[in-house]
Order: sequence, then C-alpha cells, then structure tokens
Amino acid sequence: MLVALTGSAISPFSPFDMWEGRPLAAFLTRRFFNDDPLGFYRFYREVLLKETQPTPIHRALAQSGALIITENIDGLHRKAGSPTIELFGNVDELYCPDCQSRYPSYLVLEGLPLCSACYQLLNPGLVLEGDPVPMFKVASCLMARAREVLIIGSTLDMAPMSYLPILARSFGARITVFTHSLTQVLTYLADLKGEPQPSPTSSEVKV
Repeated sequence: MLVALTGSAISPFSPFDMWEGRPLAAFLTRRFFNDDPLGFYRFYREVLLKETQPTPIHRALAQSGALIITENIDGLHRKAGSPTIELFGNVDELYCPDCQSRYPSYLVLEGLPLCSACYQLLNPGLVLEGDPVPMFKVASCLMARAREVLIIGSTLDMAPMSYLPILARSFGARITVFTHSLTQVLTYLADLKGEPQPSPTSSEVKV
C-alpha cells in the first residue's frame, strides 16, 4: 500500500502564517475557542473560509491511488478524490458537542453557529491544541500496513504526525522524503505509473 504523509507546504494554511500580528497556531487552540468564541469565529471567517482548489500535486496523488494521511485542514485531498485521513480535522464542517450533528462551516458567516436541535454552540470540525487526536489510532493501523511511504511538504515536527514514519519503518516500509522542489513529487508519481520521466532527488528517512 502506498501512503503519502502531507503537510503545510502544499496547503493554503500554514501555522506560521500571521493574522493580527500573531501566528495562526496561536488561534487554533481549545482555550481560545472556549474563552472567546466570538473572536474565534471571526478568525475562522476571515482566515479559514477560503475558496481553495486542489493543486497539481493533490490531483497527481489522487490519480496514484495513494492513501493520504495529512496534517492539513483544507480538505483539498478529499476534493481531489483521494482516500484521506485528516489527523487534525478540516475547515468544511462544524459539529454539535451534545448530539454530534454535523453542519457545513458556512454557517459561521451568519454569526455564532448554533445547533438547530440542541441550540448549543457548534464546535469547529478541527482538532485544536489541547484536544485529543481521535484519528491517530486509525492512521497508526494503516501505517503498519504501508509498503511505501512518501513524505511531502511536512517537516514532521508536529506530534503525533512525527511518530507515523517511525512506525511505518519499524514494519519494513520504504520511506522517501522530498526535500527540495515539490515538482519532484509529480515526477516521482509519474515514475510509479511507468511514464518515462527522470527520477526525483529523494532521501531515505533514517530512524
């Protein structure tokens, strides 16, 4: 099974981008949401509700049939048609903490989003700092079955994403990390399909 671990270098959102003089990561916390839901959803509207489309890399990964495990929250792998595990959720959904009903995120454009059944404040469909990561167990099980793992656009400095390639390597997977231009990814995926293109520069992860 081919698995791709992807990160913020192929996303319109980076935790290091700035908003109102602070990095985005400073606003993606459970504490900020609980303390200031009005401020949180203003941030959500102004920063996270972007109209974005899959890039050539997203589309090439979808065509390759790779399973995607991503730390990105933009939903672009799903839009491209890839089977995707979104470790930290996505910006497309909201949910009710009481009845677990799901809602589209555009409701935040109307103000504080409330559940139509419970009238509770809806939560973002994101794993905020301070939250558990419920999809990590699923991702770990899939990594144990991987035979080849591509690391694309991620520095793997964010837990628990950083543990996944170590797990895959312990089960014998071949791991390739793309350390230069992301156009190398397109070439490599073309090679996997048997198209006559030169191999990219890559390096094995040593763990």
